[in-house]
Amino acid sequence: MSTLHSEPLPTDEAELFAKVVPEVYQDFFDVFSWEEAKNMPPHREFDHEIHLENDQMPPHSHIYLLSGTELSLLCEFLDEMLSKGFI
Repeated sequence: MSTLHSEPLPTDEAELFAKVVPEVYQDFFDVFSWEEAKNMPPHREFDHEIHLENDQMPPHSHIYLLSGTELSLLCEFLDEMLSKGFI
């Protein structure tokens, strides 16, 4: 049995962060925030677009093989990102 956390972890995000993240990283709470992760970062001067020639679509192909579970999780993730307008 692991003794890393002998008591239940807090459910509040800030309390959990303070308890489990080393002190040296405590100034970076916003980087680990679930709420912040739901938002797109602000536009920057180095944002870029991918311009396709003659409105062509890139060819459909698999980058690498995925198991059924991996493919299902990927589709779920992509659907979530599309619904948020991130992609």
